[in-house]
Amino acid sequence: MKPATTTELRLNLTKFYKLHVFRPNEFFNEPNWTEDIIRDDKPVRNVFVDAEQVKKALS
Repeated sequence: MKPATTTELRLNLTKFYKLHVFRPNEFFNEPNWTEDIIRDDKPVRNVFVDAEQVKKALS
């Protein structure tokens, strides 16, 4: 059994307007948008840049 994990996922909500994002899969009857949360036993990380952290790093 694998240990539990906590991860945060940021969704790009502009994708809801694009039909090519919605694809059929074995779990749902209608096309849907699926995102990997865990891949190869590691959390998938979205690139997120915090403007405040960038300002601190540059000063």
